Amino acid sequence: MIGREQFLTCTSDGTLFATCHLLKNDVNNTSGYVHSYIHRSTDRGRSWQRIRIVLDGYDDKFSSRVSRNVLELPDRTLLLGVGLNRTDVAYLWSSQNSGETWDKGQKVVKIGGYRDEPYDNEDCFFTENWLYRNTSGKLLNFLRCGPPRPDVSNGRQATGAQDE
Repeated sequence: MIGREQFLTCTSDGTLFATCHLLKNDVNNTSGYVHSYIHRSTDRGRSWQRIRIVLDGYDDKFSSRVSRNVLELPDRTLLLGVGLNRTDVAYLWSSQNSGETWDKGQKVVKIGGYRDEPYDNEDCFFTENWLYRNTSGKLLNFLRCGPPRPDVSNGRQATGAQDE
């Protein structure tokens, strides 16, 4: 499999998924910009299908990103977080056929402010995150990269993210 930081998910039917992104200087990257993939295996990892993450209507150069995991709901629907860096573009893709195909759906995330500061979306909403469904059925999105970052352009240090 190509890409970096592969994260593995195994669904109840044994399908394996590995999500990743490909840096622009990766030897396997012929396009010259960062983009993401989801790899899928139905034979316990002996062979893999690779699906490039593309959001219709957006320039590929925006750097697509995907959630670290594929989330399986109780009805076996699969969810995958997909977004574009440096934008407010974020979707939850879904699959009803064990990830063979994905419904790209509607834009589902509106990124608002954070502690009276604009949300810094240098990394997209689904970069380095983990999708989780709690016992009450609420979907949670755990982010490693949180808002906001220091605003270097005007010398102001944003606060809050580091003390959460």
